[in-house]
Amino acid sequence: MPFKQVFETALDAQWSADEGLKIGDKPGDIRWERDSGGMKAYKCFISSGALDFVARDVVFYVAATGYIAHTVTATLSESSNVGAGVSMAAVTTAGVRFWAQLTGPVILATTLDGTTVAGDALTGVAAVNKSLTISAAVDDFIVASSIVDATDSIFCAFPF
Repeated sequence: MPFKQVFETALDAQWSADEGLKIGDKPGDIRWERDSGGMKAYKCFISSGALDFVARDVVFYVAATGYIAHTVTATLSESSNVGAGVSMAAVTTAGVRFWAQLTGPVILATTLDGTTVAGDALTGVAAVNKSLTISAAVDDFIVASSIVDATDSIFCAFPF
């Protein structure tokens, strides 16, 4: 199966399900981009549940079916505690398609939960909505590492 190389939407765009029938970027699409931070991967998602997040907030897979259906929420209580990525757009309604960053460095919009040092493993387990916290258990799903706590800089390693 060939890799998709041309994308119809900007990384900071959002589009509705109706538009999604016409726009070629579909939920689950993976996109690679090079910028000053190096190569980064992005994934197209569908918003779900209680929403109100801005660009650079962490989103989480919806419990049970999120990974399979590419649905995410910013509310941990609706999630499986598995981080999906860092949103590239502000989203306030369900059913919206948008891109989230999966790999590489990023500065979060919502403060990291707890004090970190460079290299700390970060997880969604027991974090606050829209953010990550330091992993406390060996079975936490690790999705990023802390770079600089004071600026909420992380290195993303979210699952594809």
